[in-house]
Amino acid sequence: TTAKPSFPAGDAEQTALIIDALIDAGGYASADEIAARFKQGQKIRPAVDAVLTSLFRMALVSSSDGQRFAWRRAA
Repeated sequence: TTAKPSFPAGDAEQTALIIDALIDAGGYASADEIAARFKQGQKIRPAVDAVLTSLFRMALVSSSDGQRFAWRRAA
């Protein structure tokens, strides 16, 4: 098994990694599921939530329940 990556401090890097995680999920993923991919685990969940909320407001991700998000693919 490989070690989990560290969650970056920079906003741009965080956003890029969360988008990658959503694309890799191939469907819906929660903030808990995304946070679990990183070494810091649930300590970073608030940061993951903040990025997902921003992406949702910009209509870059979709969510039917506000808990699980999916990357919106271009048509």
